[in-house]
Parts: sequence; structure tokens; C-alpha cells
Amino acid sequence: ASKKSIRTKPTTSPGLQSGPEMFVLLNDNIFYSFLLKIYLTITPHKWAHCDASRSFLGNISPKNFKRFADYCLDVTEHFVGCGLPVRYLSPINEPVWKWTGGQEGCHYNPQSAEKVFRAFAEELEKRKNLTGVKLSGSENGDIRWFNKTYTRILLRDPVIRRNIDAVDFHSYFLKVPLPFLNDRIAFMRRFRRWMDKHYPDVPLKMSEWTHMQGGRDKGMDSALVAAKTIYEDISILNVISWQHWIAVSEVDYCDGLIYINLEDKTFETTKRLYVTGNFSKYIEPGSKRVFASCEDSEILPLAFVKGEKTVLILINESSESKPISFDSCSQKALLAVTDEQHDLEESEISSDSTVLSPRSVNTVIFRDTV
Repeated sequence: ASKKSIRTKPTTSPGLQSGPEMFVLLNDNIFYSFLLKIYLTITPHKWAHCDASRSFLGNISPKNFKRFADYCLDVTEHFVGCGLPVRYLSPINEPVWKWTGGQEGCHYNPQSAEKVFRAFAEELEKRKNLTGVKLSGSENGDIRWFNKTYTRILLRDPVIRRNIDAVDFHSYFLKVPLPFLNDRIAFMRRFRRWMDKHYPDVPLKMSEWTHMQGGRDKGMDSALVAAKTIYEDISILNVISWQHWIAVSEVDYCDGLIYINLEDKTFETTKRLYVTGNFSKYIEPGSKRVFASCEDSEILPLAFVKGEKTVLILINESSESKPISFDSCSQKALLAVTDEQHDLEESEISSDSTVLSPRSVNTVIFRDTV
């Protein structure tokens, strides 16, 4: 196969802000048990999910929104007082769904979501100990359904808008029987264009995704799905942070980056873990995304620059090795590879060319960029 060329040049695209501060979110992971406790005291049936007889009616009465906010912010103050670097508080999760199947959750129509966020924003501004903490939302559960509606109700309220610094959404996209509704890329591009037109100064964050598939796929099949999703969310929606649903799982589902086995007290890593590392280990906080292109359509490129360091992500979806060359890069390069045989394995390479292994995610780190 002939060598393909990668070209990079600076653009004005926002950067990918990674690092611990972007991932300490008080939502399902840290705040989970506390939300369950308060739900049990303010919901009609003392349940953490909605009653089937109240589909799409919500599980918390508006009269309890302030009580809900007070409790959550009390606990947030406790965490901050313990030294936890809390940055964000997420009051609601996937508000479109009706949440009557037994899983913990609460439906909010757009008007109810606005009232909840307003209650949280007003109380947050009273808490001097929480200066610097922002609200996160609205955590919509599918890129197709009502993202514009829920975004609009958050950003039209001046009190809410003062207390959020981005719009958070989930990148799930489950197929439906109507083919014209299954074009994920088209929906993403429309939403990005709409944000650019109406809210060009508001960043997007992808705050939850997992591979919605049964079984423990620890190999490259699931890892490549994850890598392509990250690529699409960054390259099309221009998100400034990206998060998995959970890191550790004990069930037979493609959700964890690490699986634990309770019976024999062992754990297993996945290729999804190492593919995530292809991004998170090498893209530093404050990096700026720059233009990257490749002549080979089977290679998906992303590039980031910070100072004299350039990080190039190359996803090879094909079952063939791919010789590749680089333009506008430095004299020193490090390659980190995740594929069937390697788990984020690093090696020194020539700064002008290398070979991408089949079905692999690759990170190339250049220093002293020219």
C-alpha cells in the first residue's frame, strides 16, 4: 500500500480541556447514593423511579424543587469541606425518558427542567463556600431528541446561564425502525450548526456514553466503537470534554473499562480502557485542537497542540496495516499503540513515517513542532 499523508495546520477550533477537574462531576458516580436518599423522601411513592401510572409526569413535585436543591447543595458543601475539588453539580439526568422501568431516574419536561435548574442556580449563588462550582446539564439521553429544546430553556434564563459554563449531553444513539432517523452524523452536524448560530460562545461537553451492548466485550471490537464515538464527538460537535458512563463494572455488559469479579476478587482490563488512554494520557489540559487530514478514508485523524508538543490520534478501522507519513512535524516522535496485541504500548519512531497496525488506535507525540 502507498504511504498516506497527514497534514496539520493551526485553526481557531476550541481546545480539548482534559484533566481531573473536567471529570469530577457530582452526578451519577459521586452523588448517586445521596440523590437516592432525597428521592425517597420527596417522591409520591417514596421510590427513586417514576410510577408507571405517571409516565412523563415526573417523580418530584415542583413544590419540592427547592428542597431538592437545598439538600444537594448541603451535601456539595460537605464534599468541598472535605477537600474534594468539586467543579460541577448535575441536578437531572436524561430528562426526556419516562423512567418507569425500575431504574433510578426522573422525567422532567422542559418547563420543569428549567424550574429545577433555577432553584439550584438561585441557591448556589447564596453559597459562598461553593464559589467556582457550576451546574451541569441537561444531560439529554440521545442526540436526536429535544436537545435544542432543553438547551434553549437553560440558556434563556439569565440566572441559570450565570451558573453554567457549557451544555452537557449524552452521546447515545440507539437505532429505531425508521431509517431516516438513524443518521447519527447528520443529527450531530445539525445540532452543531444550531449551536454555532444561536450560542456560539457556549461549549459542548459529552458527559456520558457507553457501548450499549450485552456481554463483556473486552477486545478491539468494542474499543473501536468507543474510539470512533470519541472521534465523532470531538471532530463534529467540537466537545471540550468526553466521559465514559462508568469505569468499573461487575455485570455482563459493555459498560466498564475494568471488570471486577466478586466471587474470586479478581479484575480484568479491557481494550476500551487502553483506547481511552490513547486520548486521556497524552492530550494535556489546555491543548488546542488543530486541523488534521488524511488521504486514506479508513484512517480517522485528530490533532492537538500545546506549546511545542503535538499529539496526533490515528484510528485505523481496517483489517490491514497502513503505512503513513507525516507533514509539518518535528524530529522526535513517540508512538503509543492499542490493538489486539498491544495495550497502549509505547515506542520511538521516525518522525516522518510509521506503519499503523490493523484495527488499532494510535497516538503519535511530536516534540519541538516546526
